[in-house]
Amino acid sequence: MRGNYESLTGLAQEIDRQEQVKNDYLVSTSVMTMDDPDRISIEGVGGFGINDNAHNQLAARLNIPRKYYDRMTEIPGLREHNVNAWLHGQPEHRMVRTLDGTARAFLSNSFKPYDNYDILKTAIPVLREFPDLQVKSQSLTDTRMYLQLLFPSLKSEVKVGDVVNYGITLRNSEVGHSSVAVESMVWRLVCSNGMVGSSLLKKYHAGRRVNEDASGDIFQSDTIQADVHAFQLQLRDILRNALTQDKFEEILNPMRDATERKIEQPQKTIENITVRYGMNQAESEMISKNLIRGGDLSQWGLANSITALAHDLENPDRQYEVEKFGADVITLKDHEWEKLSA
Repeated sequence: MRGNYESLTGLAQEIDRQEQVKNDYLVSTSVMTMDDPDRISIEGVGGFGINDNAHNQLAARLNIPRKYYDRMTEIPGLREHNVNAWLHGQPEHRMVRTLDGTARAFLSNSFKPYDNYDILKTAIPVLREFPDLQVKSQSLTDTRMYLQLLFPSLKSEVKVGDVVNYGITLRNSEVGHSSVAVESMVWRLVCSNGMVGSSLLKKYHAGRRVNEDASGDIFQSDTIQADVHAFQLQLRDILRNALTQDKFEEILNPMRDATERKIEQPQKTIENITVRYGMNQAESEMISKNLIRGGDLSQWGLANSITALAHDLENPDRQYEVEKFGADVITLKDHEWEKLSA
């Protein structure tokens, strides 16, 4: 990933700012009203704009197809009428997460807010125990936070001259798009491509709701703080015990095998890849160019042609996805690879 912050300090400063201005409201939908197509009010609290993610979650919860949800804005008042009818007709408690005057998530009342501030506050002291650690990229989007870290002392070759480093990707979503997760990562030095692999640690944003107040903010509980502390201990154990040369070699073995699997029909294989991972035509063409430029017509070469897309994509969420796709190609079962490369 290229990341959209130049430094970890910059990312931390923005997360600290957000921590000071964000609010959560756990309220009945009976006290919510859509005032206009892009604004929702909570009785006794005030009104908020609605970002795309919150629109998606609101429409999904009300079982309104997003295409029709958007089309309703063509008739004045239609979206508001339909949304309010469902909000008020079948009331339930939901969590509305807000930031800078905008509703950014419409979530279950069992959503447990392990937030970016807590995760960074938890992770940074542990990471400081590893003086050779390098921060490769840091990103923050409307839906996720990403932090990619390398351990230069953990270095090996996939094939002669093709050197890679071991690292991790730490990610989180405050708005219901993913768990808190730590994933293995392999960083290819020759082209600065990252490949996000298997999960090392995962904590879900779910649990029994505590400290409910139907009229206002939701404050962090001792339970949440205890869970965050447990995450800190788990992260420490992973970094101390799982990030070893032996573990790294285990991850590299499938990649080394992939260098021996040749691609007989490159264009057809790329077409199959495009369909499998839901890529668009522009991404497909970039994979083709990357494969030709790399000159490695193997499963390993194809995987790196996919992860190289991260250099050309602007959206960090999509950068992360293509780095996951590259790792997935490496771990395909034999019959899946044969079908894909046929």
